[in-house]
Amino acid sequence: MDKYTKFFLATLLIVAVAIGGIWFYTNYGNANRKTTQVQQPSFPENPQKGDYGYKEEQTTVAIGTQGISKGSFVKVENGNIFVKVGTAQTQYPMTVDEVVLACTSQDLAAATELDYEQIARIKVTNAGEIGGLIPANQAIVVFAQDVEGTLRVHTVAMDVADCPAE
Repeated sequence: MDKYTKFFLATLLIVAVAIGGIWFYTNYGNANRKTTQVQQPSFPENPQKGDYGYKEEQTTVAIGTQGISKGSFVKVENGNIFVKVGTAQTQYPMTVDEVVLACTSQDLAAATELDYEQIARIKVTNAGEIGGLIPANQAIVVFAQDVEGTLRVHTVAMDVADCPAE
């Protein structure tokens, strides 16, 4: 056998192995891959709370009840938020891990209740950073909850126009 015949046979063998590998991969290599179809959730006719499609009937909460207060933002210091209500300044401890900044299109200075449907966006932050996100004298609403015997602020609502962008 001369060298050209050996070269031709070697090239033919390499091409045949490559074509065989591609054919094997396309026919048997995808056998383990299964396509899944995403099913749209079916909404029940009369959904109950917790079911898909349930629409909360009450979307407002009264300010001044259930740990919900409003006032003008003063500062955040040592994990506490200071809010001025009239001439009095009140200090509220904040949750340690996360604080939610809720940006609403509602006029909070005149609000007697907060409408959840007017919240345009939220920003999850912490007690150390939230003070730099709220302008001084900004009208805010704070939401507090009992955490191990202490009423702690977990959410602050403010005007969407002054809220930081994502």
